[in-house]
Amino acid sequence: MRSLKKAFNEQNLVVIVFLMVFAVFAFAQKESKKIEKLYLGFRLHDGTGPHFTSATEKQPDTIFR
Repeated sequence: MRSLKKAFNEQNLVVIVFLMVFAVFAFAQKESKKIEKLYLGFRLHDGTGPHFTSATEKQPDTIFR
């Protein structure tokens, strides 16, 4: 029983919880990037995707109309 108390003290528990949260967020970020790639791929193929312009191209001035 004494070794069980020693293994599950508060400091070890905090470290274990931190590592679990870190692993979950890393996994979620990887999955989110996969979903973003799929979403952007579908948007680009159906013609509703963003239209990128170069930095030297003149942007239309629609603020003052």
